[in-house]
Amino acid sequence: MGDDKKENITEDNFGYMEELARAYRETLTKRLTGQPALEGEKRDALATMQLELREIAKRAYKAEKREERRELSLMIAESAEECLRLLGTPNETPVEDSPAPTLPRAVVIANRSLNILIRHTREGNLLTNLVLSELSALYALAAIN
Repeated sequence: MGDDKKENITEDNFGYMEELARAYRETLTKRLTGQPALEGEKRDALATMQLELREIAKRAYKAEKREERRELSLMIAESAEECLRLLGTPNETPVEDSPAPTLPRAVVIANRSLNILIRHTREGNLLTNLVLSELSALYALAAIN
């Protein structure tokens, strides 16, 4: 009977370890693929803001004469495009009736995006880092101004 008990304990421990390994693999896969933790209206709101921010950045890039400002505008557009890719939003989606492309509007959009991510996603999310990158470039544009 002692050997049967040891076998059951070993099998139970092995089953637990398999379940733990499976859960770890799933978590790691989600982290590596950049799966956003956002669902529904929060995800849609973030995608809409990133689409608008991308358009503002593209317009600013075309309008800018100074190379530093053009480069920062391009960085913002690229970060927004990466956010859209991670959210599974088509990059070709047009932004309808977006306001005039202004730096203050872009800063508000990026801050709203960050607010959604901080409040509704897990820590260390790639989307959060991309939005922080956008804000950094926007603040750099303001400083150059």
